[in-house]
Amino acid sequence: LSFSIAVILCAVGLMDGFEFSLKSALKKSEGDIVVSKKNSFLSLEDLTTINQNKEVRQVVGILQSQGFLINENRSLGVILNGVNGEDFQKITGIRLDLTADGVAIGEALAKRLGLKVGDNVSLLLAKGNGSISDQPLLESFPVKQIYQHNIYEKSLRYLFINETKLRALLDGQAKYNQSMVSLKSQYNAHGKIESSVRSISTIMGDEFSVRPYWHDFEVLLEAVAVEKKTITIILQIIVVILLF
Repeated sequence: LSFSIAVILCAVGLMDGFEFSLKSALKKSEGDIVVSKKNSFLSLEDLTTINQNKEVRQVVGILQSQGFLINENRSLGVILNGVNGEDFQKITGIRLDLTADGVAIGEALAKRLGLKVGDNVSLLLAKGNGSISDQPLLESFPVKQIYQHNIYEKSLRYLFINETKLRALLDGQAKYNQSMVSLKSQYNAHGKIESSVRSISTIMGDEFSVRPYWHDFEVLLEAVAVEKKTITIILQIIVVILLF
């Protein structure tokens, strides 16, 4: 009976440990809350409005674009994130060396394409879709930093670049795809973040999408929760049968 109970507790502990590790890694790379506009881009005024909420400590805007990273005869689809390095570090703790002419790539991406600091890579970007005459943009950048990201998928696909440089390559407008929000200490505990999400969502209105940092992996976390309950029930049934 003691051994059976120990097995049940170990199974539950493993599931809880996986959930805790995943959420901890996401929190370090996403802040506490992610805010975006449902049908348009965020403006500087929108970021100011978000920052005025009493629960918010700091907001950083992210300009995102998709493209291909090309190195010799190999290429990989990546997501470019144009950020202000200092503000990004204050929220995530990840220090990025974002000079005007360089990029920071994840450790997994560097291993996949065999890159190291100082190598030159080419980025193929879609400059616009306003007309057929819009042509893809090909730019070369040196790799200034290889950072360690806690989430493998993001370490493989995320590429960081100076916000001003990326905006100049695209349309030059002061707008953002989304923003990362850091909450004040009394609001950023795990059990309180969902309450803060509802509060900020009510204030910002239906035009904005306000999500907790684990939103992109919510399906996986729900699957882990169901699996944890299922395994616990099955093991308990087995123990009861063995007792009889």
